[in-house]
Amino acid sequence: MRKVLSLLILLALLLTTVAPALAQDGPPPADQDAVWQAYLPFVTSTEDGNLAKPPEEPAPTPPPTPNPPEGEKRGRVTQAEREAAAARAAAKGFDLLKAAEMAVSMEMGGVPHYFSAPNYANSPLPTIAGAVIEVGNPLIERGFATDYAAPQGELGSVFVVVPTPLPTGLVQSFQTFNQVTPGGSPTASQGGIFHAYVLRPVGSNQYKVIFDSGLLSVPAATNAAGEVTTFPVPNIAVQEGDVLGFYGQGIPVDIDTGGDLLAYPAPVQPLMDQTITLGAGDFPLYSQARVYSFGAQVLDLSGENTVITGGIRKFVDGLPGLGPSGANNLGQYIPVAQVDTTTYPGSDYYEIALVQYEEKLHSDLPPTTLRGYVQLATSVTPGNQTLLFNPDGSPILLPGGAQAAGVDKPHYLGPVIIATRDKPVRILFRNLLPTGAGGNLFIPVDTTVMGAGMGPEMGGMAESDPQNPMCGMNPKPMGCYAENRGTLHLHGGITPWISDGTPHQWITPAGENTSYPAGVSVKNVPDMPDPGPGAMTFFYTNQQSARLMFYHDHAWGITRLNVYAGEAAGYLITDATEQKLVNDGLIPADQIPLIIQDKTFVPPMNQLMMQDPTWEWGDHGELWVPHVYSPAQNPGDSSGVNQFGRWAYGPWFWPPTTDIDYGPKANPYYDTNCNPDESWCEPPQIPGVPNVSMGMEAFNDTPLVNGTAYPTLTVDPKAYRFRVLNAANDRFFNLSFYQADPNAPTEVQLNPAEVEAAMEDTTIFPTPMSGTEGPDWIQIGTEGGFLPGPVVIPPQFTTWVTDPTEFNAGNVDQHSLLLGPAERADVIVDFAQFARQTLILYNDAPAAFPARDPRYDYYTGNADLRDTGGAPSTLPGYGPNTRTVMQIKVNDAAPAPAYTETKLPALQAVFAHKPDGSGVFESSQPPIIVGQAPYNSAYGTAFNLNGPLAGLVQIFNTNFTFKTLLGAQLTIDLQPKQIQDEMGEAFEQEYGRMSGFLGLEKPGANAGVQNMILYPYVNPVSEIVDAIELPPGVKLTPIAAANDGTQIWKITHNGVDTHPIHFHLTDVQLINRVGWDGIIRRPDANELGWKDTVRVSPLEDTIIAMRPVLPKTPFGVPDSVRPLNPMMPIGDTAMFNNTDAQGNPITPPITNQVVNFGWEYVWHCHILSHEEMDMMRPLTALAARALPAAPVLSANGTPGSPVNLTWTDGTLVTTDWMTWGDPAAEVGYRIERAAGEGAFAPIGAALANVTSFSDTSTAAGTVYRYRVIAYNAAGESPSTAVTVGLLPPAAPTNLVASLTTGPGASLTWVDNAANEDSYSVERSVNGGAFATVATLGPNTTSYAEAVPANGTYTYRVAAANTAGQSAYSNTASVTVQPGPAAPTNLTAQLQAVLGSPVRVQLTFRDNANNESGFVMERQVNGGAWALLATLPARNNTGNVAYTDSTVSAGATYSYRVYAVRNGSVSGTSNVVSVTVPAAPAAPANFRGTPSLGTILTARIQMQWTDASNNESRFVIQRASNAGFTGNVASYNQGANSTSWLQLLLPRRTTYYYRIRAENAYGVSAWVNMTPFPIVTP
Repeated sequence: MRKVLSLLILLALLLTTVAPALAQDGPPPADQDAVWQAYLPFVTSTEDGNLAKPPEEPAPTPPPTPNPPEGEKRGRVTQAEREAAAARAAAKGFDLLKAAEMAVSMEMGGVPHYFSAPNYANSPLPTIAGAVIEVGNPLIERGFATDYAAPQGELGSVFVVVPTPLPTGLVQSFQTFNQVTPGGSPTASQGGIFHAYVLRPVGSNQYKVIFDSGLLSVPAATNAAGEVTTFPVPNIAVQEGDVLGFYGQGIPVDIDTGGDLLAYPAPVQPLMDQTITLGAGDFPLYSQARVYSFGAQVLDLSGENTVITGGIRKFVDGLPGLGPSGANNLGQYIPVAQVDTTTYPGSDYYEIALVQYEEKLHSDLPPTTLRGYVQLATSVTPGNQTLLFNPDGSPILLPGGAQAAGVDKPHYLGPVIIATRDKPVRILFRNLLPTGAGGNLFIPVDTTVMGAGMGPEMGGMAESDPQNPMCGMNPKPMGCYAENRGTLHLHGGITPWISDGTPHQWITPAGENTSYPAGVSVKNVPDMPDPGPGAMTFFYTNQQSARLMFYHDHAWGITRLNVYAGEAAGYLITDATEQKLVNDGLIPADQIPLIIQDKTFVPPMNQLMMQDPTWEWGDHGELWVPHVYSPAQNPGDSSGVNQFGRWAYGPWFWPPTTDIDYGPKANPYYDTNCNPDESWCEPPQIPGVPNVSMGMEAFNDTPLVNGTAYPTLTVDPKAYRFRVLNAANDRFFNLSFYQADPNAPTEVQLNPAEVEAAMEDTTIFPTPMSGTEGPDWIQIGTEGGFLPGPVVIPPQFTTWVTDPTEFNAGNVDQHSLLLGPAERADVIVDFAQFARQTLILYNDAPAAFPARDPRYDYYTGNADLRDTGGAPSTLPGYGPNTRTVMQIKVNDAAPAPAYTETKLPALQAVFAHKPDGSGVFESSQPPIIVGQAPYNSAYGTAFNLNGPLAGLVQIFNTNFTFKTLLGAQLTIDLQPKQIQDEMGEAFEQEYGRMSGFLGLEKPGANAGVQNMILYPYVNPVSEIVDAIELPPGVKLTPIAAANDGTQIWKITHNGVDTHPIHFHLTDVQLINRVGWDGIIRRPDANELGWKDTVRVSPLEDTIIAMRPVLPKTPFGVPDSVRPLNPMMPIGDTAMFNNTDAQGNPITPPITNQVVNFGWEYVWHCHILSHEEMDMMRPLTALAARALPAAPVLSANGTPGSPVNLTWTDGTLVTTDWMTWGDPAAEVGYRIERAAGEGAFAPIGAALANVTSFSDTSTAAGTVYRYRVIAYNAAGESPSTAVTVGLLPPAAPTNLVASLTTGPGASLTWVDNAANEDSYSVERSVNGGAFATVATLGPNTTSYAEAVPANGTYTYRVAAANTAGQSAYSNTASVTVQPGPAAPTNLTAQLQAVLGSPVRVQLTFRDNANNESGFVMERQVNGGAWALLATLPARNNTGNVAYTDSTVSAGATYSYRVYAVRNGSVSGTSNVVSVTVPAAPAAPANFRGTPSLGTILTARIQMQWTDASNNESRFVIQRASNAGFTGNVASYNQGANSTSWLQLLLPRRTTYYYRIRAENAYGVSAWVNMTPFPIVTP
């Protein structure tokens, strides 16, 4: 039987008088016993002072439905097994208190006591102690200031017994009334002397003296009216029934009244241990009734009078609201960020800093050290200009040395940003945490967690002391990642990856001495200035509907710690749809954020040493986190169970984790002389895990809402809108409202029978009393925005699937508002029916989820679980209590009309489909992917509820066929994904600790084979999505094709926990869940629509559909290019899973290398402890690529002064986001410069969308060339270079001169200058002086001229500009010799034959015998002469013939010829001319009429118009295709004919006909027949 502290039973009276008074404004309940009976009905007092159950009565059988089948189909040790191990240890003499004392005294190098200490602390626990009470007579003025049996200063012979019994306890002092007025006495009390006694009755009027104070003297009074005088004594142990007495005088007395016993005269004083008898011997009874002002102060240890000290009281602090007007009694509130709309027109701008500070989170706690976000004051948003300080009082400095100032002081939580749909938010984020050792986290950091310890400089280095890793040293080695890293992740934001705040996008403060000042994926916003070290910029598009999001840290390896320390804040997007609902009064304008977390606070030292003896971080009131990996197994116990265990240890699990780097090691506390058959013994081995080690989860014991522990809120009896966020690291919440116990308004009335049964059987799950339910939730939205319709969710305690025939038995079944970590709910709660009542926000979600560990379920009257590392029974009005989250008091006022009757029907109506598409969901949310019946109301559709097209995936499906909003039917292959946790395959290989992984299900999974492919975060990306990129101005339309980038994932989960899987970049549609036995579970009504976080439960598959849309940005976005594993050096092969997506080995093994991840995001479990135990994977979104347009550059200025460059931007944007998203948009510009003709080098950069740059570093007299290069992920586009400043141009080179016919000279050269204005060509004749013969423009590289006579012509060329002339080129010469004799007698004869080409026959007389050839030239229709042909030379004189076959009809041709000899030419011959007659015009109106010829044949009558008078014939062609390449036949018809009948054609045949006219000189164009083609009948 579990024992409870003996004083617990005495708590009730005090609680019902004190705790309610502290927790509420009204008076305490009248029936004090009722509270006691409600919470501890099973407790009675026993003789030994302990608590026990009442006499045996039949125990009520608690209802089986809500009880989780603990351990069933789970890989966990059960609470019953831990308790059995604890009982065996206790039977063998194990004592937790002694073990704790020994743990402190025997701590060896920080090695935890894994088996003899809980290693798990609770927040400060209340301590029940006896109250100090006053026992005896009233201490008042009496009729006589003293007896006067002897002169003052002498011991009077008066012995008095005060018969009021003392309780069991400690006498701390005796008291009298020091009376100044003598009354009937001759003197005042002053100066009287006496002995005070404690007497123990031993018989009738017999007393034994058990304490004698010695002689006491009444001092002079300081108050003229008299006063109580106290005589302290050492704590004197007394037992119930002992009484007080005194001997002497100075004690005021009334006579003839009272019941004190007086012995007088008593000649001798009683002595210690003496037994005296009143009425006998020296102590004769004096019969007068008397009462003396005498008593004592007693610490009552009987249990009748108690006092509670310490602990955390519930509901004494108000709920922090938004802004200073929402401050609670502690001064806490949630700041609202002040927007700057001018710095970046079209955007909201904020400067947010990460700082370390202190804030009081509860009245019963000292200020807690925190890290969080604060808005910095700027000239635009100065706010309060609050100077910022570190907790140690040192100023927080900006990088330039100035002290940072905030818009407001830091608050927990950070400033809420309120954004508008489609209007971007820009943030300059500064990390202003302390540096050096002061920058280390104030909570334990396990540096063996990925990304928390060694960086690539140390990666792979062997640990000399694996249990005390090098990166856990202080100071850390340079190669370790710092603990003051931070970033911003907008959870739920549709954000370009560079601003997503992924795990590799962290920064350290400026000035941090580290090898790694920033994560490998840090990229600033391309159109915002680089803010320098310790800062980065973010761009949030807000291209999504109204919703609650939050921004929090995501730094690799320390996310869970940073978020736990306070790095989280709210983020609201509003839109027109939401505002209209508010304006129309359909949803309340009053909205209250409820950001719920759980934390544990460091308790006082005496409690801490009992629970966590190796804790060495913060003191009382600071944050506590688990830091000892307590193994669930104890090989030294006969059961194998560790009574304090929490997580499985791989080497002691099945299948065992083998080949780990650091396995079990010798237990330094093992005693070889200890006999386990006689006493409890430490086992020989302990896990070889680090002494400071994270666990698989951290379930804390104190709920916080908006940063206050156990807050209370007062509301009016009307409807409110709550924006609920589960911001806990690991804990789920199942939230309901229940009415508070009217006798104890801090408590929910739990079923007393279940509470009692749970004391012995912790698998019993106490539930609220029926009939105490509070208001329903009316949920209108999730983290994905508005739902398809409002959902009414009544209060409902958690139940589990208990049918053992269902494969997923043990998963949570029924619930109310269930929120996994990071899930959000937009809800309306109507308090109209609860005026004057107190409500409790109640949570009973199991932790872990769904396999509840009773040690994490803190509720009033829970079992005392200290013997298994849990907490004692929780007291009413106090924590730890995770079931009573907050209190709401409803004012005593006239209630508003019931929301469900007056507003809900109208709200449901506006959510429903409208013909114009204006329903809330259909108009504000992206179109769903998979059509399902629950969406019919929102879209006006008629999707099937059942059948193959009901939009549900079966367990055996590998693809999925569904209906879309467009009515189409699509089939998409399922993408098989895998989750594995806490099973044999999911233990880390370094230390063997329990872990979890994401991965792939092997394609074609089937029984009997390994179907899991589990990947660590560092493995190459396996999830790649082809995201939709909407062109500028285009909005998303419903899915119309299966290949538009949509993916449907089928996530199978072989493990223990339910995982809230969070997707960056995209919201997803939850399709259904399906158990491994095939049982389909549809989404809950409040899981419809869009979600960014989906609960994935064990032993079932969860199917989600995603259709990512890349956010539009006004700039180009670079790719994520980084090492696969930033913990290890490049080229390392450790830490990868070398298995491909098909389950085949990867050879050669994966090597750590720099990889392009494209747009890199992640998907991960949002149980943050799981995330950092490697349940996270990269996700790549493919983005279109297009080179940026090359800038067109202009330059103004003179070297020696600034040179101003301007250029064009090929993708100019406006503030209208619909114009954004061009794939060719630039990421930025690089400006390069070259001096003179030298090489280009970068001199600066410009941001995206910037089109100017000023070069202020020029030197006078220097010529510069500039170019601007636009770049993006696709590559670079340089401008054409421009030159500023002048020098004489470079000289041309490679001058070549060639003799040409005419004679003439043809010159070419190489242009070596970029700045010439002209070229001069100079010529020397036969060695004479050079003279300019031509001035040519810039960039010219050739020149030709005729030379006048025989001789040698030498040339040179020079370039020139206004700065001067270049040197001359080389010289080049041509020599002209005398020409041959000219040809004569040129004749021409026209030759034309129908059907053959027309020709001109030319002949001339060759009169020379030294020619090298002839040149025949032709002139057409009087135009320019042109070369027709080059004819070879003859051996001697004679006639030469040439035929010109290139003439056409209707033209006149003239001819001439001359002889040539080595560039010299003769004179030309005579000119002859020939005119070729015109070709005929094309016939017109060519048409055909088909008809039958014979029974078997057809005919076509053809007709046309003769359009010419010079044709010789008509040609008709027939073919089987329009190109006239198949079955072509030609038919000639005579001149002047206009018709033709073609006979004997096949029937039903298609033909193509055309016609043209011809004569001997040419042909007309073809004319196609009408119709074309023609078909025979």
